[in-house]
Amino acid sequence: MDADTGARLRREADIFTAHNCTGEVTNQEEAFGVSFAEASADGLPVVTGRSGGIPEIVEDGVTGILFEPGDVEAHAEALLMLASDPERRARMGEAAWRRARERFPLSNEGPGLRTILGLRT
Repeated sequence: MDADTGARLRREADIFTAHNCTGEVTNQEEAFGVSFAEASADGLPVVTGRSGGIPEIVEDGVTGILFEPGDVEAHAEALLMLASDPERRARMGEAAWRRARERFPLSNEGPGLRTILGLRT
């Protein structure tokens, strides 16, 4: 989806969720989920599978809820728990917002990209 649609949907949401898991064909995990970082930066608690680089973005029990990939019941339970507890949802969203700004500030993007590309900083 385009950036404007993503931003609009996040503004309308209370929780961000995705059921990520290891790919059946590729056997790959999510290396770094940009959509999870964007949701966190917009103050949404994240509910998703504990996979790949996701725990670098989502702190389980603080900025969201992580479950074992493929555990559909745990996914549903986490969503229902947050849906029925607006105060916890708000605390997690605030913590996600703070964590995203501390760990992924835009000021790091240019120098980080230049380093990855092997360019002078």
